[in-house]
Amino acid sequence: MVCDLDMQPDMAQKADRKVTMLITEDELREIEDAWHEDRMRSRNEAIRDLLRRGIDARKKERIASKA
Repeated sequence: MVCDLDMQPDMAQKADRKVTMLITEDELREIEDAWHEDRMRSRNEAIRDLLRRGIDARKKERIASKA
């Protein structure tokens, strides 16, 4: 996977960022499935939602492992 963050240092907390990345065909298929099954407005919305869910799950795992 390749990731390119397009941002200025002084904008670190002020604006959305553009991220360019390569994904596999399987990952794209999963994104497309989520997009259509969850009736989201755009592929970008589906990607943000899946990313948010993954981050939330990771946070819960980290909290559970500390308990």
